[in-house]
Amino acid sequence: MNMSILLYVFLLIAPKAEIGKANTDFQKGNEFYQQGEYQQAVEMYETALSTGYESAEIYYNLGNAYFKSNQIGKSILNYERAKKLTPRDEDILFNLDIARLYVVDKINLPPQLFLIFFWKNVKDFFVTKDLGILTLAIYIVLISLLIVRIFIRNHFFKKVTGIAVIPVFILFLFSALIFIQRINEDINLKEAIVIAKRIDVTSSPSKDATEVFALHEGVKVKISERSGDFLRIELSDGKIGWINVSTVEII
Repeated sequence: MNMSILLYVFLLIAPKAEIGKANTDFQKGNEFYQQGEYQQAVEMYETALSTGYESAEIYYNLGNAYFKSNQIGKSILNYERAKKLTPRDEDILFNLDIARLYVVDKINLPPQLFLIFFWKNVKDFFVTKDLGILTLAIYIVLISLLIVRIFIRNHFFKKVTGIAVIPVFILFLFSALIFIQRINEDINLKEAIVIAKRIDVTSSPSKDATEVFALHEGVKVKISERSGDFLRIELSDGKIGWINVSTVEII
């Protein structure tokens, strides 16, 4: 996917008063990056995002600048944010995989059934808007087939539409369920990236709690609860614990 097109669309929908500033900051960031001044590039990309708008290209370039500045946690954080906006972009996925190689902690995923693995990959292949459009399109096709079957008199077309209704209905259910799950995740699922070099994960939300394990910069965690300045996290391998809120950033 051409990342420049995404930025162009982003600028089109931005209020006119902010278009010039966002574009200027973004272009300045690109110039600093090309000159090898990566920290200055980071500052300009962050300034562009501080207007309140976001685009996959800005997050992607910001991730690159952080990576060049050896800030792996912030790099992965912004690649993940770019991925949420354009989950099928090959450049984003490739650079995210490269950045993950520098993460100290290697979290092993538990074995998954093929159907669960397939379901998750299909769900993550689309953004929520795409899933909504796809579900609506399948629904329209399904309704059209039913209308044709009810009102058409031709026996052949009745038979064809009768056969077609079943797989289209199954596809609609599959799409609708994924869409509903994706909406639920958008509302309730909170994931974050560890940005501190090293953090102690404790057994309870207090400063004098027992350390149960440690995590390092760049690890993705799921946030399930908050208590004061502490967050209860879950790892993909099933480990749980509490960390200080200042050590992570929400994706």
